[in-house]
Amino acid sequence: MMIYKVMRPAELAEFETMERSSGSADDRRDGFIHFSLSSQLPATLARHFSGEDDLTLLGFESTDFGTDLKWEWSRGGDSFPHVYGTMELSQIRIRESVTLRPDGHQLPVGLP
Repeated sequence: MMIYKVMRPAELAEFETMERSSGSADDRRDGFIHFSLSSQLPATLARHFSGEDDLTLLGFESTDFGTDLKWEWSRGGDSFPHVYGTMELSQIRIRESVTLRPDGHQLPVGLP
């Protein structure tokens, strides 16, 4: 099952340089990396990235995180994937740009 992480340019640049990441400042504050399922991405983008452009969507295979992946209840009673560990650059399976349009973010075509 694919899980997704939205990254801002500076976060992605740091990830690429270090080849691993513990996520955004919000992730580090919360103690885990926030991920979303594809069905959760529109609400995640609207709530946490409203009006932001130049975002990148990274897709990861959930099984690559082993026991570091926990499913926890969050927004609206939905279960979200949270990783209590790091992401490795080599784990990225999907990398796509997220386009900001006047009516909101446009996710890549064909996203499962």
